[in-house]
Amino acid sequence: MNTFVSHNVANLSEASRENIEELLGAKLEANQRIYIVVDAPLSGPSQAKRTAAAQRIASIISQAQAHADSRGIPDAEIDAAVEEAMAHVRGR
Repeated sequence: MNTFVSHNVANLSEASRENIEELLGAKLEANQRIYIVVDAPLSGPSQAKRTAAAQRIASIISQAQAHADSRGIPDAEIDAAVEEAMAHVRGR
């Protein structure tokens, strides 16, 4: 359910105005408008999809490690390459 409403503060009942001020933690002025949005949270992927994704990631990491091991690439070199790639991505 998605709902959007707006109200002029001057048109609110005193009780409504006080309740909203309490929620906001601030006083409202008569010349202001309030906007209220009610939105359902987005649902994430199912547990099965998360598990499958984790398995694919683990497989990719395993393949990358096997490739590095077969070529004798030291862990320090791999770490440096990952750090360089992350710096490049973060710099965008």
